[in-house]
Amino acid sequence: MVSRETAWRAFAGEYKDSDFEEKGEGEMAPSYVITPLGAKLNRIFIVGTLMEVEKRENDVKATFWDGTDTVSLYANKYNQEAMDSLLKLKTPCYASVLARVRTFSPEEGKIFITVKPDQIREATLEERDYWMLSAAEQTLYRIEAFSEASKMEPPNNEKMDALGYASEISDGIIKALEHYNSQDIPRYREMVAGAIASIAGGEKEPIMAVQPSQEQEVPKPTAQKAPAPIAKSPPAIQAKSKANPDEEAIIEIVKSLDVGKGASWEDVVAKAEARGMDKNKIEESIIRLEDAGTIEEPFLGQLRLKK
Repeated sequence: MVSRETAWRAFAGEYKDSDFEEKGEGEMAPSYVITPLGAKLNRIFIVGTLMEVEKRENDVKATFWDGTDTVSLYANKYNQEAMDSLLKLKTPCYASVLARVRTFSPEEGKIFITVKPDQIREATLEERDYWMLSAAEQTLYRIEAFSEASKMEPPNNEKMDALGYASEISDGIIKALEHYNSQDIPRYREMVAGAIASIAGGEKEPIMAVQPSQEQEVPKPTAQKAPAPIAKSPPAIQAKSKANPDEEAIIEIVKSLDVGKGASWEDVVAKAEARGMDKNKIEESIIRLEDAGTIEEPFLGQLRLKK
C-alpha cells in the first residue's frame, strides 16, 4: 500500500527558492521538491488570498498570496473539481488549498515550481491566521533542525534522530545541505517574523483592497518592522454549531489512538477507512478540524486533540 504523503505547511517565500527535485524510482514512487530549509514537498496545504483567476484555453491560472509571496495555481481538465472550484470563487477572497508541488523545466538548467490544487474552498480570515501561525511554527522548527544539522561533521540521520528529529525532517535537511550552496537563514527568519507581524497588527479589512495585475506588484511584508517571533497560541476560531458526523468520527479516532504522543495520521486514516469513510473526505475532515483548532499536528504526521 502506498502511504499518504504529508501535506506540509510551508510559505511560498521558501519553496519558490527551490531548484532541487528528488525523483522517485518506479512507476508509483513519489517525487519531492526539496526546499532550501529541507522540507520534502510532494503535497502542501496553504491558506491565503486568492487574488485573481484567469480562464485560459486549456486550463485555469490563479494568483494566490500567502502572506510572504505570491504563487500561481494551475488546474486543467484532468482535475475538473479544482478547476470548477476556482472558477466559482469570487475574487479576491480567502481560500484554503490542498495541492501537489511539482517542477517545470522549460530549458536545461532552469527549474520552476508549479502548484496544482486538488481541493480548494473559500476560507475565513481566522482560518488564514491560524494557518499562518502553523506554517510559521513548522518553518521555525525546521530552521532549528537545520541549524543543528549544520554543526555536525558530517550530518546524518542517526545524529538527528538522537536529537529527537523525525526522519521525514532530517532526511530533507541533510539533502538540502548537500545541494544548496548556502541558505539565508536570517532572511527566512525575517520572512516568518513578517508573516506573524501581519497577524499581530490586527488586520481590519478581510481582504486586500487592491488586486494586483502582476505578481511582483503585491506588497511584501516589511520584515525590518516585524517583531521577533514569539510563542503564541493560535487565534480563537468560532466553533461551528455542530461538527458533522465525519468530523465527530475523526475526533473519536484521534482520541482513541493517542496514548500520550499523538496519533499517527496514517493510523487515523486507516481506522476511518475501516469504518467505511471515503479517504478524500477523511483528509478534508482532518484539515477542517485543524483549521478550527479542534485538533493539531504538533509534529509532522502526528495528530492530537487541541488542549
